[in-house]
Amino acid sequence: MSIDDKTMARIKASSPFAGVAEEDMEALVDQLHAYTRAYAKDTVIRHAGDELDFYPVILEGEVQSAMPRGESEQIIARFLPGESFAEAVPGGPGVCPVNIRALCDTVLLQIPAQGLKHCAHPSASIVQANLMQMMARRITWLSKKIALLNEPRLRKRILLFLEDQDKEEDGSIRVYFSRKDMAEYLGVNDKALLREIKRMQEEGVLWVEDRRFRILRR
Repeated sequence: MSIDDKTMARIKASSPFAGVAEEDMEALVDQLHAYTRAYAKDTVIRHAGDELDFYPVILEGEVQSAMPRGESEQIIARFLPGESFAEAVPGGPGVCPVNIRALCDTVLLQIPAQGLKHCAHPSASIVQANLMQMMARRITWLSKKIALLNEPRLRKRILLFLEDQDKEEDGSIRVYFSRKDMAEYLGVNDKALLREIKRMQEEGVLWVEDRRFRILRR
């Protein structure tokens, strides 16, 4: 398929294609039978239980995975440009275990699982190895998420969540979730989350300014 230079540069910069020589990119993408597809904001790319027979790479936009919980959802993870939610394809065509939704207008590169499996291009092994490493890291991450959700104390859950976020240069922690989304991620009611955060501020456990946090003591 024909992919413009701007899109090809985004593919080259993505995690699954790390280490692939620039001169190999066009032939590799072609031999993988990879293609791009655009999804409008709020489109459900796959429902839990749907077949997912491709490895997705986010080129533009943002994607969220969430576990259905009756009429609501439990947020599992968010994915940004250059990332892949490849763990939803455990080594080949499979059933998607979560709902995958575009949080804004999103463009994916979709690599057919069979295309990767049978690709004869020498650099295909690099892409496959990168995807396997990403899935292994995601398994570790999911183990942490399960431990967090199994923690009965909300305060401890909040601290575990904050400790797992990247820190700014000044040592503060910026949370990109809204309070509502953070509550969903932690598996609690948003009002209960706000009450506990306020209590932790009053007790000198947390410093909070908008979406920036600092753990003062435990």
